[in-house]
Formats: sequence, C-alpha cells, structure tokens
Amino acid sequence: MDKNLRALFIITVALTILGTISYGVGLGYYATLALGLQILVFMVHGLPNMSEKFYDASGSLTHLALILVSFVNDTHRHPRQIMCSVFGIIWLTRLGSFLFQRILRDGKDTRFDKMKANGLTFFSPWVIQALWVFLIQLPILILNSEHVPGSTITILDIIGWTLWFFGFFFEVIADSQKFAFRNKASNHDKFITTGLWAYSQHPNYFGEILMWSAICISATSSFTTVTHFLGWISPAFTYFLLLKVSGVPMLKKKADKKWKGQKAYDYYVENTPEIIPKLNPTIYEG
Repeated sequence: MDKNLRALFIITVALTILGTISYGVGLGYYATLALGLQILVFMVHGLPNMSEKFYDASGSLTHLALILVSFVNDTHRHPRQIMCSVFGIIWLTRLGSFLFQRILRDGKDTRFDKMKANGLTFFSPWVIQALWVFLIQLPILILNSEHVPGSTITILDIIGWTLWFFGFFFEVIADSQKFAFRNKASNHDKFITTGLWAYSQHPNYFGEILMWSAICISATSSFTTVTHFLGWISPAFTYFLLLKVSGVPMLKKKADKKWKGQKAYDYYVENTPEIIPKLNPTIYEG
C-alpha cells in the first residue's frame, strides 16, 4: 500500500474509533481537546521542523489537560475522584519525564524516520497519540464526569488503591533494577534475569497494566450506566499495546537477534512468563 494511502487509512481509523467511543460515553469534548492539542503542537513545531522532539511532551501535556479539565468541572469531589486523578498525574509525570529525557539525550526517535517522508505520514502518529491518551484516561474521564455525592469509600476503592500502589512500586523497582544492571560495565551485552526480572520477562509492563486496572476497579464504584464500563478499554488497550504492538514484540525481536541460541537465554525465555510474574524465580544452572 502507498505510504500516503496507508497514513490516510490509519488516520481515518483512529478518528473513527475516537469519535465512536467518545460519543458512546458522552465525552466528545475531551476527545476534541486531546486531538486539538496534538494538532496544535504538530502544526506549531512538529510539521515546520519535521521534528518529533516535543511529541512525547505533548502526549504528557494532553494527559494532564484531560485530567485537570475533567476534575475542575465540579466543585464537589469525592475521595475516589481525587485519588484516581492523582494516580493519573503521578503516572503521566513519571512516564513523561522519562520519555522527554530520552529524546533530549538521543536527539531523535528512530521510530519516526520512515514516517517523516511527508506531512501526511508524519501526522498519523499525532492522531494515534490523541486516541491513545483519550483511551488510557477514559476511566478517569468517566469518573470525573459524574457527580459523586458524599465521601463513602467502598471495598472496590480499597482494593483498587492498594493494587495501584503495588503496581506503581512494582514498575519503579523493575525499572530501577534494569537501570542499575545496565550501568554495570560487566553486564555489557548481557540480559537481565535477576530481581523482579527473574519472575517475569517484563515486570515493568505488569506494573503498568496493573495500575490502570486498579484505577478501573476503583472507578467502577461510580459507573452508573452500561457505557461507563467502556472505561475498562483503558487497561485492555494498554495490554494490547504492550503485548502486541510497541512493547514485547519490539523488545523480543531485538533480544532474539542478540541472544537467541544461547542456552541461558533460551532457558530464561522458555521458563519465565512474559507478563504475569510466577511465584518462583527462574534460575539457570547450566
């Protein structure tokens, strides 16, 4: 398929999904806001400079804008709305700072090289990002769009908040362990199998999926219509992206190219779950 036709197809599909879901839950304003912010940054900096420098930063800004705008539309806020909104802000701050530091360090993101053939092909990832932001924040947007009286905390809140903290620290610890591992000269060209990485091939992704599932668990206490349960698209979409699109497949392809055929690596892959940690660590004794 021609690059321009492919880009146009992707944009059309993304906009169709964005419009359909936002209409279904009555949150068209937030979908428009997400798309508008992405178009603004694209037109002001991305397109004139054919640069992705502020792509990730614009994603974080859009995440923040949706949370804050949805939060301030009511003078009374239930602890559930406060906690879930704070969770979302903590998450986007950590992810956004990491991604922005990476682009400043590397100077470019090679994923965009082929997309910068022309303005249309380069525009498609910005539209996709608008869709991604909206779908990820969907449970918080639905929750904040409701007037929740009182301040009663339910068992779902307790479970959800507990799981969120667990998922957050699980991801932070996993990332810290991998960072420390890579910073050791003796580990050059080696793959990590220690710490949380002995229980899961991608423990950071497990924490990521768990955090958004936890937010949905808490938010469910305020879901009053069937369409509100579309908020569960958030963790499902996160799972799909990480396992089928930009996460595991890309990392696995890179890792297989470097280490496949080595007994230790093959043993690790065969005996360690991709996402959900097992109870006992994988230990290679060959």
